[in-house]
Amino acid sequence: MAGKSLKLTRRELTSAIMEAFQVTKMHASDIIETILVELADALCHGEKVKISGLGVFRVLDKKERTGFNPKTGEAATVSGRKVVSFHPSTVFKAKLNKIK
Repeated sequence: MAGKSLKLTRRELTSAIMEAFQVTKMHASDIIETILVELADALCHGEKVKISGLGVFRVLDKKERTGFNPKTGEAATVSGRKVVSFHPSTVFKAKLNKIK
């Protein structure tokens, strides 16, 4: 599907949980919210999050560095920051590479 951007929304996740577990929309929405809050909280506390069959999320510290403005070529300092990194599991990689 080159050129087409797909996204999975909370609404679609809620519908999938409603169908799979025969629960109300409110219950399914609460499940998703709990999962996302727990994931974000763990990452904010510097913990890595491993989801079997999917991969590992972890927070990395990026150091301050010198970058360059692409328009002017001027040097600029890029401040240090934290970023979230995702490394897919071998199971997920295998599934992803089977899809054409």
